[in-house]
Amino acid sequence: MLFDKNHRIISPIDPALVEPITVACKAVDNWSTEEYARYEKVLADGKLVEFPFPIAKPNKEYTAEQSAILKSSRPLLEWIMSLPQYKGYKWIRGEVATLIPGVTLGWHKDPCWFHDNCVRLHVPIYTNEHCVQLWEGEEYHMELGNLYELNNRVMHSATNKGSTPRTHLILDIMSEEKWLHARMVDKVNPIALVDGPGDYYKAG
Repeated sequence: MLFDKNHRIISPIDPALVEPITVACKAVDNWSTEEYARYEKVLADGKLVEFPFPIAKPNKEYTAEQSAILKSSRPLLEWIMSLPQYKGYKWIRGEVATLIPGVTLGWHKDPCWFHDNCVRLHVPIYTNEHCVQLWEGEEYHMELGNLYELNNRVMHSATNKGSTPRTHLILDIMSEEKWLHARMVDKVNPIALVDGPGDYYKAG
C-alpha cells in the first residue's frame, strides 16, 4: 500500500515468536530447488514458501520442510493480527521469502489491486548486516526484532550482499469489510493489474 514513507516500524516482536520459524527455515537443505521457486520475473532470483491464504496458487502441495515453516509461523501470524491497529483485518497473501547470498531482486512496483489496497508487513526471521531493502535514493537494513510496514507501491528492490541467507515473513493484510465488499459487491479481481505489469511477470 502507498503511504508517505518507504518504511516504518510498527512494533517490537517477542523473539520467542520468531525462534520456531528460524529453526524451521534453517532446516531447509537447499532453497534453490524448484519447490521454492517464484513465478514473478523480477523476483525470480528470490525463493519462497507461500501461505495458503486467499491469494495463492490453487491446489498447492507442500513438502514436509514447507509445512514445518508454515506451522511454525502460526503464533507470529496470530500475534500480528491481534494488534489493535489490525482489528478487523484479514490475511490476503503471505510468504516466507529468502534471498540467498549474492542475489539482488529486480526493480519493481507491485502492480495488482491487492498490492494497492493491502498493508505490506515484513518480519525479519534471520538476516545479516549486508542485506538491505532498496528504494530510489534510499537503502535500509531491517533489523531482527521488529515488525515493519513497507511501501511496495513505489519502485523498490532488495539485495543480499552477505554470505548467509536473508529470510523474511511477508504479509499483505486488509480490512475484512473492505475485502468482502470488493469481492462480493464490486466483483473485484484481486490480482487485476492497476499498473502495466512491465517485466513483473514471466511470459506465459
